[in-house]
Amino acid sequence: MTNITKTTEINKLIGKKSKDPINQLLSYVLLSLLNSDYRQFKNLKIFTDRTHADISEIIYKKHKNNDDFKKFLVGWRSDKEEIYLIIRIELYKHIILKNVREIKRPNQIITYRLTEQGQNFLHKALTL
Repeated sequence: MTNITKTTEINKLIGKKSKDPINQLLSYVLLSLLNSDYRQFKNLKIFTDRTHADISEIIYKKHKNNDDFKKFLVGWRSDKEEIYLIIRIELYKHIILKNVREIKRPNQIITYRLTEQGQNFLHKALTL
């Protein structure tokens, strides 16, 4: 019963925060990661699928001591859990904008893939 309540509260928080403007720095890191294994074969663009856990773990390991990332943390439990939640919220913002596609697999694993629109957004809106 307690897990259902916690999950529901987190889902409400994600839904509420996903309406906020995108975080430029985190979006750049997130979309760059999803674009990192991009390949093009003739006219076919191939993007890699990654799970939320994979994305979060890579970003956490790479940026856990970065002062710019620490600005986003507000003290929710641990830094790692908070970064995972912030990344999930940012993913949902980009799903809404159609920059990232959520793919639900039959084995109940959800993966995320950058779209062409997301790649254009990364190169035009987020790159200096």
